[in-house]
Amino acid sequence: MHESQGMTRQTVLGLMAVLLAALVLAFGCCQYQARNQRVREARALAQSALDSFADFQDTREEASFRQGTAAFHEFYRASRDLPEMPPPMSQTCNRVHAYLLYQPERAKQHMEPLMDGLAALATNPSSMDAYEDLNTFLQEVRHGRVAAGKGADSYAGAVRSGKRIYVHQPVLCGGRSQGNREKNKGGTA
Repeated sequence: MHESQGMTRQTVLGLMAVLLAALVLAFGCCQYQARNQRVREARALAQSALDSFADFQDTREEASFRQGTAAFHEFYRASRDLPEMPPPMSQTCNRVHAYLLYQPERAKQHMEPLMDGLAALATNPSSMDAYEDLNTFLQEVRHGRVAAGKGADSYAGAVRSGKRIYVHQPVLCGGRSQGNREKNKGGTA
């Protein structure tokens, strides 16, 4: 009688192990499909922004530019949730969107690197080359000139090497930039 109870326990434990493995596999499949759906959505939104900005370059219609800006914002929101999206890339997208939204006239003068970046993002939402192109766009808009180009000292090169990236942004109300505050920490202001 003890042998049949032992076999029953072994059978129950075996069935529980199989059931647990099936549940883990099902959960993993659901997570994989959800991630792929987010990637597809991010690609489609990047393509939508690219199409709108291409229309803008062809027609110079303000509505196309605004549609591209809105689509880029939606891409940024969708791509933030991707696990392979490190914070520097997300911050770059946020800055690009800010320039598109708040300084559209300056942004319109430097559309080529933005469109290059969007073309790469439409293929791979976590492409380092795409974020390098977006950083080139940011440099051009900020300084009104072409950035230094791709290489070890560029934004993506710094991200790949693990360097921290600090963007110089002046403090409007204090009259001093962050760099000046660092120099004057020990002295009088």
